[in-house]
Amino acid sequence: MKARTIALTLALCFVAVAVGFASNPNMGTWKLRNNHPLSHLEAALAGDKR
Repeated sequence: MKARTIALTLALCFVAVAVGFASNPNMGTWKLRNNHPLSHLEAALAGDKR
């Protein structure tokens, strides 16, 4: 039980340090281009072939 508690504590500390040193928490999120439609459904229903 003691070893499990120590391992869990170390893992939690490691995660906290990694989050703390992250330069940008939103890194890797996808961004839409300005000219890119949000949905292709409307274009498909209208018969617009791109």
